[in-house]
Parts: sequence; C-alpha cells; structure tokens
Amino acid sequence: MITDQLQDISIRPFESDDAGDVSQLVIDNLMRVNIGDYGEAAVRQLACGYSPWLLLEYARNGEMYVAVEGSSIVGTATLQQDRVRNVFVRIDHHKQGIGRVLMQYIEGAASRQGVQRLFLLANISAVGFYQNLGYVYVEEKEERIGDTQLKMVVMEKVL
Repeated sequence: MITDQLQDISIRPFESDDAGDVSQLVIDNLMRVNIGDYGEAAVRQLACGYSPWLLLEYARNGEMYVAVEGSSIVGTATLQQDRVRNVFVRIDHHKQGIGRVLMQYIEGAASRQGVQRLFLLANISAVGFYQNLGYVYVEEKEERIGDTQLKMVVMEKVL
C-alpha cells in the first residue's frame, strides 16, 4: 500500500531501457553509502557488477522492479525465487518509504508465487531497515567480491 507521502511513486517491472538509470542509482549508493561499510576498494569491485549490461542479465534471471516518480527511477529491487536482491533507493529519496514499498511489492509477488520464506544478504548499514520490515538475523557470512571479503548478514522472513 502506498501512503499519501508516496502517492506519486509507482512500482513497475524493469525494462531494458532502464538499465543505465538503474546502474547509476546502484553505483551512487555503493560509492556514497556502502563505502562506509566496506571501503573504497571493495565498493569499486562491487560497482563493476552493476553495469547496464550486467543488470540486463540479472533481469533475465529474476523479477526486477523499479520505483518510479514521474519519469525518474528512484528505486529498484529484484526477486529471484525465494531471494531478495539488489534493493537500492536513490540517495536523495532515502528515508521516504520507497524501500519499504519496494519490499512490500516484492513480498507480494513472492507470496503470489507460493514462496513462504524470503532470504536476503544485507550489507551492514541495511540490517536495521530489514529488521524493521520483519526480517530476522540468521547468520553472518563472508562474501567474496573479486579480491575482497565482505561481511554480509543473512536475513529471512516468513511470509
């Protein structure tokens, strides 16, 4: 459900023409937010995984959605079977409820597909966000990105 504050936000499936805008949105988040969690070298390696071409590949392997305000993409999230991936909101739109709306949309899509439990890997700074949405800590996990080991938190939610 979209609140009054978010009445101008709509969620729709990712389209191939979105790849450049979504790539920039994700890379901006990595370089300006996640850099505090993992450092510059690690986020530069992570950013390589979000080129427009690779996002098109991700979209083929899951259900990628975008949050749109007017004609601008302000968020994205992907459902891949029972896993939530790549949840990002444009930095100037953080803390406005867009991430919550994207997650509700993903959870609804998962429920309609018969998924009973969703999993995700949260970066350190996003753990509180997911906990507020009802996701619970499962374990910490080291994820190798290039030459770098990143600490991630496995979280789950029963739908």
